[in-house]
Amino acid sequence: MASLRADETHLDEVEDFLESRTQYKHLKARRRGDAIIIESGAKADPSTHARLRRISAQRWSLEMADHRGRREPTPYTGTLESLLTQLASDFPWALEARE
Repeated sequence: MASLRADETHLDEVEDFLESRTQYKHLKARRRGDAIIIESGAKADPSTHARLRRISAQRWSLEMADHRGRREPTPYTGTLESLLTQLASDFPWALEARE
């Protein structure tokens, strides 16, 4: 079975979420395959903060970057909206600006 791809509407939802919160102005989102990646920094050398991977039509999984920038899976799945809310409320440190 082919994996489901993240589409422009998913990217728009994540971008709208980030833009609606002033503390996340340093973050940007991009899509790649079945994922939406939240990152900061220069486009040539971005720093990954989190990745939301599409696992079914309405379910996504949350992966967060470790101190080396490698993405580690978490046990959290849900709608894109619920995972964004959980990421911001339960793991605000993961979205903080990096120097």
